[in-house]
Amino acid sequence: MTENPAQPAMRIKEYFQSRYDLVQPPATDSDIIQAEEIIQIRFPQILRELYLLCNGFCGPIGSPYLLPLLGESLSLIDFTKMIRDFPSEDVSGFISFGSNAASHPLAMRELEDGGLRIVCCDPEASKFIELGNDLFEVYVEDERRCQEDVGNLS
Repeated sequence: MTENPAQPAMRIKEYFQSRYDLVQPPATDSDIIQAEEIIQIRFPQILRELYLLCNGFCGPIGSPYLLPLLGESLSLIDFTKMIRDFPSEDVSGFISFGSNAASHPLAMRELEDGGLRIVCCDPEASKFIELGNDLFEVYVEDERRCQEDVGNLS
């Protein structure tokens, strides 16, 4: 049975809405098209579906797991432009859509086979750290790491 493309996005939204209640109202198709035109990259399906459900949300400690598409302050557009200056990595095709709990930008690129490459941009090491290809699992693993780190501080 083929999974409805909106189901993974809905799973992400419902999970974080139930835990942090920091989910923004949805973006519109025209917002997504405008963002794609500005960064000159077509959104992977999961990112498109997620923005049609919510135009941003936060994870643990207020980390912007999904940045708003457009805006006067931190946005997907700003982060994507920022990683284009990232040294020593091929950033072509990457969209920086948020940050992890350590405030490092998260980025994704759709692969030729339709899969995803999701990375964390580590500015100290000037490299990408591979996170996987399942956005929900990337978020949950970062949340787990954050809770573990907070637990180690107490």
